[in-house]
Amino acid sequence: MNIKFNQSIERKKKEKMKKFLSAALIFLFAVTVTEAQLLPLPPAPISPLNNAVNIQLTPVLKWNIVIILGSLSSFRLQVSTNQNFSNIILDSSGITSDSMKIPAGLLESNTQYYWRVNASVIVSSILLTTPFSAAFMFTTGSFTGIEQLNPEIHSVFRLYDNYPNPFNPTTKIRFDISTASEVNIIVYDILGNEVEKILSNNLSAGHYEASWDASGYTSGVYFYSLNAQNYTVTKKMILTK
Repeated sequence: MNIKFNQSIERKKKEKMKKFLSAALIFLFAVTVTEAQLLPLPPAPISPLNNAVNIQLTPVLKWNIVIILGSLSSFRLQVSTNQNFSNIILDSSGITSDSMKIPAGLLESNTQYYWRVNASVIVSSILLTTPFSAAFMFTTGSFTGIEQLNPEIHSVFRLYDNYPNPFNPTTKIRFDISTASEVNIIVYDILGNEVEKILSNNLSAGHYEASWDASGYTSGVYFYSLNAQNYTVTKKMILTK
């Protein structure tokens, strides 16, 4: 009698345990599905617009994201020369803003590039990463770079007026280097913000010409500055479109 009673109790305990485990699994599944639905979608590229052309060689890539659950940790940006990202030329992680300026010297003129971005978010103290966004494509414009017109040694550093001026959309900047130096030519907007670094390189003495393609910029007054050794000079130019 006691044996049957004990077996009955054991059966009831097992049945209760099965029901409890089933309920727990259903609850965990529901929580997992709910959290998965609330996790942030991949960031959305904004600019340059997809299939944009005549983009400068140091563009600012911008994106956005809607955080539904958790808090943003950082972004990761990839730039490639092909759509399947098998040839990545830039892979930058730990970005805390919603944009990044491509460093000078990385992109080439008249070339197609693809870029995408993902986000890392913290949910319940766990670091999660979204899939990459859809890839956007842009094509850079013409950029003739820098050319040494004459290796003749000049007695002083000198920056000439750009020509043409006003211009649309490209202009040329000539300058003299009296001795081998690290040379920087930087373009600023009317508020003094750096717009683009046209040149940052070690040059031997000579007479040079650099070009600036302003296809990606709006009309207005800009300034270009030459810095080499202790020589610094700034001049004004006007972009009209």
